[in-house]
Amino acid sequence: MTIKEAAVKWGMGDAAADCEDACNMIVQVWQNSILHEDDEDTDKYTKDSNGEFYEDFNDSLGCLFYDEEFSSTMTDIVDRDDEVDELMKKLNNPPEGYEDAYKALQTFFSSYTNIANLATNTNGSLNSFSKDFNDVESETVNAYKAALIYVED
Repeated sequence: MTIKEAAVKWGMGDAAADCEDACNMIVQVWQNSILHEDDEDTDKYTKDSNGEFYEDFNDSLGCLFYDEEFSSTMTDIVDRDDEVDELMKKLNNPPEGYEDAYKALQTFFSSYTNIANLATNTNGSLNSFSKDFNDVESETVNAYKAALIYVED
């Protein structure tokens, strides 16, 4: 398998984008729950059946993680992460002339792993999670752009 074939099969960036969307929703629900902010995207997670905000943001996060659609997204992230790991194992010896492409893909893989772990292992405080997410998101976007140079026609 070539680096380009792996990138195409992997769907370079799609998996990372799903992780980014999940992390954005986690931050949004967490923040809106704490600040009691109305938002049509998060109200179903941050409010009880009477339309009142949950007093404990953990209840809101629980509603998010138990939501069928969000739970399915998280399952997809975990499954795709396993596929990505397997693909990277197959790319352990780049052909001559492709060392730079392989290095860029390895860097992207490392960044992707970080954002996938952040999406699937939510912990810390809202501030620490948000900071970690912002750092990892920036790192992942930069690594993706660097790797994309080697796979575009």
